Parts: sequence; C-alpha cells; structure tokens
Amino acid sequence: MKTLTVFRNKQPVIFFLAFIVFAPFVSKAQNLKTTDFVLYGKNVQISTTCNVVKGAVGALSLIQTTGAVSFGGSLYSDSAILLDKNNTVAGVGKANNSRVSSITTGTPISVGMGASLKDSVVAKGNIFIKAGSVKQIFLPTVATYTGPNPTLGKVQVAPNLLVLPVMPPMPATMPIVTVGSTNITTTGPISPGNYGDVILSGGKTITLSGTGTYVFKSIKNSGATNSFVFDFQNKPGNFVLLVQGDVDLDKSAVSTINGGGANYIFTEVLGTGSTLSGNAFNIAPGTSGAAKWIGTVWVPNGNIKLSNSGSMTTVIGALFTNNTINAAANVSVDYAPYIEVPAGNSLIVPDFKLGKVDNIIGPQLTALNLNGGKTATYEDSLFRVINNDVLIDVYVIKGQYNAALNALTTTYGMHDLRPNGGQDIITGFIPIANLDGLNSRPDLFS
Repeated sequence: MKTLTVFRNKQPVIFFLAFIVFAPFVSKAQNLKTTDFVLYGKNVQISTTCNVVKGAVGALSLIQTTGAVSFGGSLYSDSAILLDKNNTVAGVGKANNSRVSSITTGTPISVGMGASLKDSVVAKGNIFIKAGSVKQIFLPTVATYTGPNPTLGKVQVAPNLLVLPVMPPMPATMPIVTVGSTNITTTGPISPGNYGDVILSGGKTITLSGTGTYVFKSIKNSGATNSFVFDFQNKPGNFVLLVQGDVDLDKSAVSTINGGGANYIFTEVLGTGSTLSGNAFNIAPGTSGAAKWIGTVWVPNGNIKLSNSGSMTTVIGALFTNNTINAAANVSVDYAPYIEVPAGNSLIVPDFKLGKVDNIIGPQLTALNLNGGKTATYEDSLFRVINNDVLIDVYVIKGQYNAALNALTTTYGMHDLRPNGGQDIITGFIPIANLDGLNSRPDLFS
C-alpha cells in the first residue's frame, strides 16, 4: 500500500500507514502480530544486493546479513541480530537473547561498520556497532554498549523493564486431504478445484479464473518465463493455493486482472524440500530472466529460498516458515499483508471528488466518512479497510499524547494499535463512522 499524506495549512495532518517505526519505552512487552511481518522464520538470512522495502523482519533464532542490505521496517529476533557492514534499518532493532546461546554469546545485537540505524536498538544483553549512526540504545544495566554515540543517548534499565518483542505464532496450517489427478502442463484457464502437478516447461501462462481454493500436488517449472494470472473477475474474495509438495517457480511472472491484489492471495506449501535440497518454496531463475511472486506464502515444513544471479527476484506479500528464509542475491521483498475477505462482501471504493476541505481529517478521509457503511473490506493505494474500520495515522498536539490516546481508544473506538512514531503519532484502526468526530478535537489532533 502506498503512503498518502494529507495537508492542512501545509502541515501533515493524518496519513495512511505504509510502515512506521516505534520508539521503545520501558515497563511492558511488545506484543507483535504475525501480519506485522514481511519475513518471519526460525532463521532469516539475507545477502548483499537485497532490499526489504517495508514491513518487519522477524526470527525465532537469528536475523543475519552477509553484505549491504536495506530494511524499510523493523527487525525483531527472539535471540540475535547479526548485521554485516553498510546495513540500513529504518525501524527499530530488538533482540531478546532468549534462544540459541551459542549464536549470541552474550551479544544479541552486532552490527558492522557503515551502519545507519534510524530508530532505537534494544537488546537483552550487550550491543556492538562497529561504526555508523544510531538513534538510541536500550540495554540492561549489567550489559555493555560498544559503538558510536547514539543521537538520543543510551538508556540502561533492569532487564525486566525493557520493551522486548513477544514473537507471535506462525499461521495455522490447512490440511490437504486429497489432490487431483489432472496435471497442468500448458497455457490455459483453470477454475477452483483439485489438480495434480503443475509442470510448465517455459513460455506458458496459467490463468486462475475466479477466487476460491486451488489444490495442487506440486509445482515444478523450467525453461523460459512462465506466467500466473490471478483473475478476480471484479468480485470480492481470496485466492487460496494449497500445495501438497514442493514449489519450484524458476523464472516466473505474476499479475492480477479485474480487481484484487497481493493482499488477497495466500499460498500454503506443505513440502519438505525433498526435491529441492531442503527448499520447499524456491524462486531461483539462474543467470538470466527475472522472477516474481505475490501474496502471503506459508511453508511450515521446509525452507524458503529466493535468489537471482541475473536480474531481480521480486516478492510482494509476506513469507513465513518454521525453518529458514534465505534471500541469496538480487532480491526485493515488499510488504502486503494478507486480508481475508468475508463471504458476500461487496468492495465499493469511495469516489474522491470532494475537493479541498478545511478540517483535520482532510478530503480523502472526509470522502470515506461520507461513503459510510458501503465500504467493508478492501485495500488500494489510499486505504486499508477491514470490516468498516480504516487504518490511519494521527498526528498529536505536542504534550497531549496520553489525552489523545485515551480519546482515540475510548471515545472514537481506535483498536489494534500499531508500532508508531513515539509521542508524535498514534496509529491504529478506527471505525469509518467515527472519523468526523476527530475534527472536533483540535486540542488533541493537529
């Protein structure tokens, strides 16, 4: 989802969340959601020339880079974060130091030279940054910080007072009881149902016609670029792809037509990687050609591998595994969290022809508010709406954070608060019907 900024008197008022970082405070744990992550596994390994555009990266054991990597969101590990030189992290970096002591050896966060850590770094143990810049450091009183002077200083507290992440559960696994016997080997449309193996030898295009559940035995592609087209047929719904075995996409292209997008596609792969050296979901097109996949991918039993020795491998969605995610080279990953569309929901997009308005929430939110209950669940370049609640970012009048938070949650029904910009911004879902009420509180919202 793109970021939208709404202006009033040339100052930002309320804008929509792409991904906004959270300045840590002491005294409570940070409960994360699975849908906060763009990459989440036991281990996440990322090589140079890779870019995580936005979304959090999480690991139960280790987040590790082996070259210059750019992270547009935050990093959360239940054990350790080890970053090579010239890494950029737009969000926070937090490590619990609670697992795999042989990895952490008392230093749960270690960063090489040339670091650009634009928000806070928090660890339950020592922190080492060879050189670069960091906004602020939080660590236990008994731990040691070695590195450049933080812009906002170093804070040392009792370990139990650190705001450390509580890592969420992985997605639930949907059992695959039966698969079909018809293999997919050539260009053509298919409808929801049970199929055998997808075996595309190059230059083929499969069009998935209509939302619903598609069950496959395995996917094994080769040759020139093969394409997957998701045809939403201008109707609400989700594509759910269930694969019993491994998935090898090789050179792949993917697109959506007639509505929809990456947020409404979910792929589960139950293979163990037995046919792909342990990689149950593999995008590795070699030295020529690009590759792309969209949607959320859940791989409970094997590893996920992304690489490209030629041009670029692109994933728009989110990747989850109980094992290892390995982004080996020339990989771009962008965050598009999965949205399950309730059955029978109509996706009605507001008509933004309101023009200029002089209020706090701005013309786009005003138009959404006037559209009211016609909008149930959808996401486009402006909005993320779930069950008539819209995700917004609210700028707070200086010194009014607590009063603003209380008003938003108790009076205006804001819920599912998200990692945000500390005392200046409050982020969460608010009922569309309550948007206009924000205009009456210029004492709290700017």
